[in-house]
Amino acid sequence: MTEKTEKYDRFLRMLGLARRAGRVAIGTPLSLQALHKGRARLLIVCEEASEQTKKKMRTQAEYYRVPLIVLKLPQQEFSHLLGKQAPVVSVAVTDDGFATELLKSSGKEVSDHS
Repeated sequence: MTEKTEKYDRFLRMLGLARRAGRVAIGTPLSLQALHKGRARLLIVCEEASEQTKKKMRTQAEYYRVPLIVLKLPQQEFSHLLGKQAPVVSVAVTDDGFATELLKSSGKEVSDHS
């Protein structure tokens, strides 16, 4: 198992744990709402999201100075990981501890907005 695979698996486990702990806002509307209310600490967008959605989330993340991760995971798996049957393409992490651990696992710095 490579270090990259271990980090990726840790990232997915941590995101699932954050969901079970109720520390995420699932879906684009709720993610944006959490962002606008100052609760979002990290935005995660599925790579399969539309270009319009990715652009909107990137722009909002930059404006509110919240890190953004584009996750290379099929939308169906992303939705399943978040415990949803309906398609989900974005999530906002609302807990500082989970956001920090997810950023570490992703290899991004806290100041990244890409």
